[in-house]
Amino acid sequence: MTRQIVITLEGLSVDAIGCYGSAFNQTPTIDAMASDGFVWDRLVCHDDRPDVVLATLVSSRHGGLLIDDGTTPSVGRAFDLVQTMPIDSADKSVANRVEDTHFSRLVQSLDEAVNADSPAERIWLHSGFLTRHWDAPRDLFPVDESWDDWGDDDQEFLDTEPPGTVSGGAPQSETDGEGACPPIFEGVEPPVHPVVANDPVDLIMAWMRTYGCQVRLIDQLLDRCVDLADQIDATLILMGTSGFNLGQNGWIGHGCGPLRSAQIQVPLIVRTPQGIHHDVGMRWPKLTGSQDVAATVIADDLVDRLPFTAEQWAADSDDAFDPMLVTQTETADRCVNTGGWFYVRDRDQSEHLYLKPDDRHDHNDVGRLAPDALDRLSTDG
Repeated sequence: MTRQIVITLEGLSVDAIGCYGSAFNQTPTIDAMASDGFVWDRLVCHDDRPDVVLATLVSSRHGGLLIDDGTTPSVGRAFDLVQTMPIDSADKSVANRVEDTHFSRLVQSLDEAVNADSPAERIWLHSGFLTRHWDAPRDLFPVDESWDDWGDDDQEFLDTEPPGTVSGGAPQSETDGEGACPPIFEGVEPPVHPVVANDPVDLIMAWMRTYGCQVRLIDQLLDRCVDLADQIDATLILMGTSGFNLGQNGWIGHGCGPLRSAQIQVPLIVRTPQGIHHDVGMRWPKLTGSQDVAATVIADDLVDRLPFTAEQWAADSDDAFDPMLVTQTETADRCVNTGGWFYVRDRDQSEHLYLKPDDRHDHNDVGRLAPDALDRLSTDG
C-alpha cells in the first residue's frame, strides 16, 4: 500500500500558481513539486459545491486520519480518526508570522501525525481558509514588486468588460467607488465583489495581490509538507476542490457571479517519492473530471497507475465533444465541458459557448458562430 499525504483546499485558483502560468504570483514549492511530479492541466469539478467534490474524493478510500477545520464534517465518517481545528471567526487580525496563521496550525498537526509512533497510511488535510479567513502576513507579497511582465492571458481577463447587471444578490465590498485603493488589503474577510464601472482602477490588482499572499502562505508551508512526505516515503497530493474568481467575468470572490471556468477549474499536482519518470515531470493536458480523481489518484495503487502510458498521452481525438463532462450546479441551468468546448446556460436562460482550451478565461463567447455546437451541448440527447 502506498502511503499518502493528501492536501485539499477550497477556493484554490490555478491563476495564482506558477506552474499553471501565473504571471502575478510566485509559488516555488508547488512549482518544484510539479517539476518532477504529475500535473493535471485541465481538471474540472464535477460539482460546483466543494463539499460534494471532497466527499467524492474521500469516498474512494476509507481509514486514516483527517485534519480539517470543520468545513465538511460529513466526510469524517470515512476516516479512523478526525482532528478538527475550527477557524476562529471572531479573530479579525492578520497574522504577523506564518507560524501564527490558521493554515500553519493545521500543518503543525500534520507534522505531529507524521512523527507519531505509528503514522497513518493515509493522512488527509483539508481547509477552507481561502474562502473564509485570509490571515496570511501581508509581507509575504511585497507591494513594491514590478508588474510590468503581465502575460497576454492575464491581461485579457483584466480588460474584460464587466456585465451590465450582476446576479445572485451578493453584497458589494466596501471598496466600491472611485478613488485610490490600497495596494494590498489588510482585512481577513475574503471579498464577494461584483466589478462595477466606478471601482478604483487598481481594485482587481489589489485583490489579486491579497489572494496571492494567501497562496504564498500555502506554498511556504508546503515546503514542510514535502519534507514530511519524504520522511515517511509518502506520495504528496495537492488539489483544489473549487476555484476562485480574480476578476474574470466581472466578479472577485468564491462561488459568486455567473458560473464560469474560474470557479470549477482546479489544480491537481501529485509528487511520488521516486519521482514520476526519472525526475522529469509530466503534464496531463486533457479534460478530466474531479470524480475520476477518486478512482485513480486517490487509490492504493496510485504508483502503478501513474504515469499514464505514452499511448494514452499522445492519443488525440478529432471529436471536440469527447469527452463530455457535465458539472452539477445550483447556480446555472446547465454547465458542460468537452475536449473542445465550454458551454453554460445561466439561470436567466442566456447561453454561452467558449473554445477550449485556448480561451482560458472565457473571454470570447462564440455561441453565435457555432450554433450547431450550441445546440448539441444544450441537451443530454
